[in-house]
Amino acid sequence: MEAAVSEKGDSILSSMARQDPDVAIVVPILNEEKSILSLLESFERLTLFPKEVVLVDGGSTDHTVEVITRYLEGREFPYNIQVMILAQALPGRGRNEGVRKTSCTLIACTDAGGHVDSHWLEDLVEPLKADPACEMVIGNCRPDAKNFFERCTFYATLEARSRKPFIFSGSASIAFRKRLWEKVGGYPEWLYPCEDKYFLAQVQRKRGRPVFSKRAVVYWKSRPTLWSFLKQYFLYGRGDGEGSFVPYRYFLRILFYGSLLLLLSQGQKKSAAALLIGYLGFVTFRGFLRLKDVRAIFYLPLLFLIKDLSQLSGYFVGFFRRDHGAR
Repeated sequence: MEAAVSEKGDSILSSMARQDPDVAIVVPILNEEKSILSLLESFERLTLFPKEVVLVDGGSTDHTVEVITRYLEGREFPYNIQVMILAQALPGRGRNEGVRKTSCTLIACTDAGGHVDSHWLEDLVEPLKADPACEMVIGNCRPDAKNFFERCTFYATLEARSRKPFIFSGSASIAFRKRLWEKVGGYPEWLYPCEDKYFLAQVQRKRGRPVFSKRAVVYWKSRPTLWSFLKQYFLYGRGDGEGSFVPYRYFLRILFYGSLLLLLSQGQKKSAAALLIGYLGFVTFRGFLRLKDVRAIFYLPLLFLIKDLSQLSGYFVGFFRRDHGAR
């Protein structure tokens, strides 16, 4: 079931920005009543306006749609805004339906839960405009953190992977040609989370590596509690297990923690402690150099331990949920 909730017509463009008639922004949303306005308001501050913004609600059970409707009432925007409602749709389907909805050939994607820099869209699509052979651009993510703990959870999630922006930025900051989306078959609609990782991996396998735009920044909301951080990485691990991602990384984790358990079972507590302290000390020292705050010494060991164990647990769940013959 699908319904168009609202669509706003063209308005007079801001003198500070121009519009690209061939660019659309697609955002899948679900239960984002507390964060969606921040994202929508950041679109109004863009230096380059899209032709349209397509919001695809995957079946919110809170007041997300009502919040968007009130935001749209009685206002004009320098782009069209469309809202689609899908019943129980995962983000992969939401992105696919949003791309199908627009007539634009250049698609920019981000996620709800954060906001974009004013130059985000301009910097993101510039390589696509400059080079007809360029088919995808991956943007940058920075923390939208209220405190140091949230900075640490962001570091553990994204900044520690800064040398691998292709996969780990996901679809929070990305632009591609619609023809590329068609060639790789779009986003997988059966997988969540990691549907964006699957899509990007398909692009890399079939079409080559995309361009990375460091200046195209999305401010991404960090996890505020240990429980939400644990849940996040359990789901990431489950998605990796279902999508058959980086099994060698999980093999190394199993080998490491299996060695710890073996040493403990043989009464070699000092050797086990040295092995664990050596690993956690390395990742903590690397984080301390990046965060430049002594509090990282206390936060990061716990976060990385939680991340590893919850992600391993999720991976096993995802592996056994996977349809081994179908994909």
